[in-house]
Amino acid sequence: MRGAALILAVVAVGATGAFAVDWQRAGDEAIDKLQAYVRVDTTNPPGNETPAADLLRDWLSREGIEVRLYDPMNDRKRQSLLARLPGRSGRSLVLMSHSDVVPAIKEEWHQPPFDGIVRNESLYGRGTLDTKGLGILQLMTLVLMRRAGVVPNDDVLLLIEPDEEEAGRGMKGMLEHYPDVFGKVRMVLNEGGNGTRGVLQPGQVIFFVQTAEKGAVWVKLTAHGRAGHASVPIEDNAVTTMSRALDRISRYETPLRPSQTVVSLFAALADESSFPNSFVMRHLDSSLVLGLFKSRLTERPLVNSLLRTTISLTGVHGGYKTNVIPAQVDATLDCRIVPGDSPDGLKAELTRVVGDTRVDIELTQTGTPNESPEDPELMKAVRQVTSRHHPGSIVAPLMSSGVTDSAYFRQRGDHAYGFNPFVLTEEEMATMHGIDEHVRLDDLRAAVRMYYEIVAQLEGVGE
Repeated sequence: MRGAALILAVVAVGATGAFAVDWQRAGDEAIDKLQAYVRVDTTNPPGNETPAADLLRDWLSREGIEVRLYDPMNDRKRQSLLARLPGRSGRSLVLMSHSDVVPAIKEEWHQPPFDGIVRNESLYGRGTLDTKGLGILQLMTLVLMRRAGVVPNDDVLLLIEPDEEEAGRGMKGMLEHYPDVFGKVRMVLNEGGNGTRGVLQPGQVIFFVQTAEKGAVWVKLTAHGRAGHASVPIEDNAVTTMSRALDRISRYETPLRPSQTVVSLFAALADESSFPNSFVMRHLDSSLVLGLFKSRLTERPLVNSLLRTTISLTGVHGGYKTNVIPAQVDATLDCRIVPGDSPDGLKAELTRVVGDTRVDIELTQTGTPNESPEDPELMKAVRQVTSRHHPGSIVAPLMSSGVTDSAYFRQRGDHAYGFNPFVLTEEEMATMHGIDEHVRLDDLRAAVRMYYEIVAQLEGVGE
């Protein structure tokens, strides 16, 4: 009875037949659903995303929305969900997010990562930002349209895929084994862009629409040496060799090489900054400016990551007993390359920097930068909706430093974009894949409405 009452309260149809939403109640419903979604532990590895897909399927089925699970990885524990709200055009607008999350070490968090606890007007939990929160915005959009009885121009598809955080096998498998379920794709809306507050100037709100992304290149280093008893030190020690190699890599700086997307982005934001920042932002394509203002440009990690290929040390593995010198030590690097760089070129540069034949360098995953042309209808809808909710805010295209499953759609020629209307500070963005990931409740409530209004505008349906 409580659920039925909530549905009636969220969507009201007046005497004129006009559709009206009680957005406060819709926001509360989204909070409840996100708490339940976060509480399904889908840490990848191993994933086990099917229970999360079952949860979402039950919610959608109760609304009378067409929904089914797919098995893109030939693993019944790791299924995708696809829901459909039929339209008129024969095309499809795909709302896409992933159900798996990266690991969280409970002892490092101030709130349990899988309890969905609300504290200090924020909802804490692994996946609230990446990307279970986005999935709930997308689900609520379908639900509210269904309750209103509206017919969109295109089929609106909700796609929740597994394994995005590990190898992308969920999305890859969906397109390989079930390509026909998507029909003629008009556009894909996925993760990759969001609102930011104070990234360039205090209090300034910028909404980024991701149109391009870097290529992910994963590297494995293997240092070889002589094994032996630790009571007899030896020079050819694999641990020492690896330590020296990693020290050289950590001190190495890749060249600043902003892509044309990033050059255009900074030029578009230049008017919002004062001199000399405005001058620098208008001339990112100048090698002289890059050289003179290098420290200013790279002092913020988020901005630095847009301007160059990045190299992050993510793990060191070796040794099995304190009194034994191991014959081998491994390390892993996560590298994100900008247009103009290549996986093989990066490997050659790392080989030069390490300068030690006892260290093998292997590319374990290679990716290339990918992009879609700006879509004027999408940019218009985002500008109009966000300006109503955040007067004076800016909308700009973005090449993200992170990679997403949008790449699989772009590879087959579909246009894919990343957008989530959460407005986050730089510190809040750092909790993605970090400690105490959370979303502010007011931000979640506002995002439910903004996401719905953007999709409604794209699909020619009113509020």
